[in-house]
Amino acid sequence: MPIIPINPVTFPIPFLTPNFAKGVMDDDILNLLIAAMNQIAAEAGANIRVVPTSPSPQAILVNDGILLVGTAGANLALQPPAIPTTGQILTIVDELGNCGTHPITWVGTVSGDVNPTLIDVSYGSAQLLYTGAAWLRLR
Repeated sequence: MPIIPINPVTFPIPFLTPNFAKGVMDDDILNLLIAAMNQIAAEAGANIRVVPTSPSPQAILVNDGILLVGTAGANLALQPPAIPTTGQILTIVDELGNCGTHPITWVGTVSGDVNPTLIDVSYGSAQLLYTGAAWLRLR
């Protein structure tokens, strides 16, 4: 059976398509999306937090799981917790689509890279794991 591609313009859930990300997100849709993501995260045991755009660096909390980060007008650095939890997985998402111009960086070492750029593509994401000894980039 052939795979039939879905046209993102006519897909029935517009806020889940790449084309929607290029437009302006209505507050009601954004709130619905955040509520749905919180529900999914709660079921998975993760915590979702919207990270302020300033000051930089922004501190990551030990209970953070998914970080919705929006860089608006300036680059943003993320500072890991002083004592991270072994096994902590962070998913970092460029929610505003500005990382192509204003990247998100990390203060410290990830997979051997010192102060790496985590996201430099609009609407990009990164995923990190703390092993108990170091932060590793999963994607």
